[in-house]
Amino acid sequence: MDFPSLLWILENKKIHFSSPTDDFDDRYETTLPKAWYEFREEQWKDFGDAWDHDPDDFWEEKTKQRKQMRDNIYANCWHTNQTESAAMWDLYGESEYTVAIRTTVGDLRTAFDSQDDYAIAIGDVEYVDFDSSQDEILEEDLKKIRGVHSGNADSIGLTLLKRKEFSHEKELRCVVLDGAVPDWLERVRDYSPEREISPPIDVPINIDQLINEIRLPPGAGSWFIETVIDAIENNRNTRFCRKQIRPSQLDSERHL
Repeated sequence: MDFPSLLWILENKKIHFSSPTDDFDDRYETTLPKAWYEFREEQWKDFGDAWDHDPDDFWEEKTKQRKQMRDNIYANCWHTNQTESAAMWDLYGESEYTVAIRTTVGDLRTAFDSQDDYAIAIGDVEYVDFDSSQDEILEEDLKKIRGVHSGNADSIGLTLLKRKEFSHEKELRCVVLDGAVPDWLERVRDYSPEREISPPIDVPINIDQLINEIRLPPGAGSWFIETVIDAIENNRNTRFCRKQIRPSQLDSERHL
């Protein structure tokens, strides 16, 4: 993220969740693979005479439900890797004043425990073949689709399935469930959420639990490094110290 975005997080003790359909570049966001539609259609046909719904009406209703879910899905995205990625700096480092937050999945989960404004799910994105039919698709991909997209938590499948062409992102997503799967939430939470939620979706989070390190961009100038360190060390909402603000691994010394 750019440095002002990090300062916003520190100042507000929140992280922003965006709409995949409105804010993300991939036009396939929150759609489903061709093989999944064929798989589900076969399931419905197998009901045979016991099926008391008109197939066209049923399909139209399911399409309407997915549209409603899409309008209420909000996600916050992370890159999962043990090391920095030069490709991610190039893709998402929109300026030389970019920084990266480093955390663990466990700390990310725990950092949400202090808030009860939203129901949050966290999961790895599965990268699958979106174009092949059920007869052509690899069984491994079909298992991933069925594993993610099932039951009442439909919105999870819509959010955690992406095309294989994006697999370099190694993405993990936090997803706000409120409004997207209200029936499920009514059973597991002590309130009945609204069917729609209104942006901006800024979720409270424990900053000190969330952030293990702040990484500076490759080639960062000394003035920018000092500016970041001063701004963060003097922020009243954190207990960060200088050793938690580190240069990029890409700037490490060569062994000659």
